[in-house]
Amino acid sequence: MPVEGFRDARVTVPQGATQPRPVVVALHGAGDRPEWACGGWRLVADAYAFVVCPTGEPGGGQGGFMWGNDEAVEREVNASVEALRRRFGDYVAPGCVLMAGFSQGAIRMVPILARGGGFCPQAVLCEGAYDGIGKSFARAFFSAGGRRLLLGCSQPYCAKVFRERQPPLRAAGIDVRTVYSGERTHNLNEQTVKTLREAWPWLVRDDDRWSAYLRDRSREEKPESTN
Repeated sequence: MPVEGFRDARVTVPQGATQPRPVVVALHGAGDRPEWACGGWRLVADAYAFVVCPTGEPGGGQGGFMWGNDEAVEREVNASVEALRRRFGDYVAPGCVLMAGFSQGAIRMVPILARGGGFCPQAVLCEGAYDGIGKSFARAFFSAGGRRLLLGCSQPYCAKVFRERQPPLRAAGIDVRTVYSGERTHNLNEQTVKTLREAWPWLVRDDDRWSAYLRDRSREEKPESTN
C-alpha cells in the first residue's frame, strides 16, 4: 500500500468483512520485513482486523528493515493509517488503532504509547522494551489513556523480566498480562502466535468494534454438547 512520504506499507485485510473493522498496527523487529509482521499478527487477531505493517528504513542485512527514532516511527504509523483509511474507506472502523510491536518495534512503541495520540488504550509488546516499561512509563501510559497491556514472550528471560515489570504497571492502574510460549528463540513463530492469540480476547474485550470476533471466539471455545 503506497504511503505518502514513506516506503510502501503492507496490509492484510479482514476476511468476510461486510461492516467496518478495527485496525492493528504491527511494528516488526530489527532486520525483519513488514510482511513477516503482517503474517504473524494477522493470525494472532484471527484475520478479523486490518493489520497495517509500516516498513521503516533499510537495515539489518538481507533486505531487512530497521526503525529510526520514535518521532519518525510515529509519523510513519500515522501516515500508514491515513493511507489505509483512504484506500478502504468505510470498511475501516473509526476510532483508535491498536499498536503491536515485536523486538525493536516494541522498543520504539513505548514512547509513542506514553504520548497517547489516538492510539487504543490496549497495546501489545512482544520480546522487547524490557527497560522501557517501568514506573515512569506506567504513569505516562495511564495518563495518556492506556488501560491494558499484553506482554508476549518466546524466551524465558523475556518472561522473567516482563513479570517483574507487572507490579508498577498494575499500581499505576494498567491491567497487564504476560504470556510465554515456552520456546527459546527470539521470534514471532507459530507457538508464540498461538499463545498471543489465546490472550487476544482478554486484550480487546472492552472494544465494541471487536464484538463479533469475541462472539465467534466464545462459540469456538464452548465445548460441544454431548446430547
